Amino acid sequence: MNINDINHGTVLIINRIHCRDNMNLFQRNLEFSSDTMYNALYMAMKTVSKKVTCYTSLQEFINNIQHHKDDIILSTVWSGTDSRNRKIFLPSLCEAYGLSYVGADAYVQALAADKILSKTYCAQYAIPSAKSITLTKKKEYGLLHTLSYPLVIKPNFEGGSIGISDKNIVDSPADAQGLADTLLQEYTMLIAEEYLEGEEVSACIVGTPKNIKLFEVVKISLDGESYFKHRILGYESKKGKQAYQEREVITDQITLDTRKKLENAFIGLGKVDFMRIDGRLKKGVFYLLELTPDCSLHPECFMFKAFSHNGYTYENMIAALLNQAIK
Repeated sequence: MNINDINHGTVLIINRIHCRDNMNLFQRNLEFSSDTMYNALYMAMKTVSKKVTCYTSLQEFINNIQHHKDDIILSTVWSGTDSRNRKIFLPSLCEAYGLSYVGADAYVQALAADKILSKTYCAQYAIPSAKSITLTKKKEYGLLHTLSYPLVIKPNFEGGSIGISDKNIVDSPADAQGLADTLLQEYTMLIAEEYLEGEEVSACIVGTPKNIKLFEVVKISLDGESYFKHRILGYESKKGKQAYQEREVITDQITLDTRKKLENAFIGLGKVDFMRIDGRLKKGVFYLLELTPDCSLHPECFMFKAFSHNGYTYENMIAALLNQAIK
């Protein structure tokens, strides 16, 4: 990959959060970036590019957009809140104004934001996922009997652990209905799916439809446990650091057939540049959890684990990602 310094200005548009105390199921800013991530990312961009401009408001970026026609925009770390369409705003703006940007386009962001649609898309590439239903009102609770317990219930249109607690696993119809009642107070559509036991893994992929430049599968362990029989990664474990996390590259444990399926799903999306495909690995079979084109760039994230396994520093990784925008 090209890790040369970039002879362009770069633009970072980022939501920031300084404290993650008192997290809850209804908190909408869980995808905002911590000070650790912001500081690392900003300094890396400053190191590898001619100039970096940072905005913490999308409106502020829009007000100054005419100044960035020759710059490279990092579009993936902006989160926004509330609207299910929030992830498409920034790539759409970049395309409307003819700006070079790194990250998935509006189509990919919209598809990935819908968990049911993501399952349908990946099924075309023979990537299985858990049996599931959607819930939008109490009248639909009868559909829960079509699933086998335990279940995981979460918002269909959210990411970044929004609406997903470590406790979103339910073992009975009564518990399922109680959790759905709670979540429907805030979220318009839920997905209820059969729990998948196995190892939690992320396929980290970088490149273009014509040239995949990096492919690594990274496994996470929580408190020394890597095979999960009745555990999910909710906001407590992911964001609240209530579990000790370790990541390990296990690409050599993935079959060539599975790798090809994951690569083909990436290729079929078009402009992505880099993403995670998150799943559970059970008896050698990869089951989709979700598509994550807005994956974290934290110094301890899955993506950097994949890069560092190949000898890249954090600054090298950021340079390589930004160079994706240079034709």
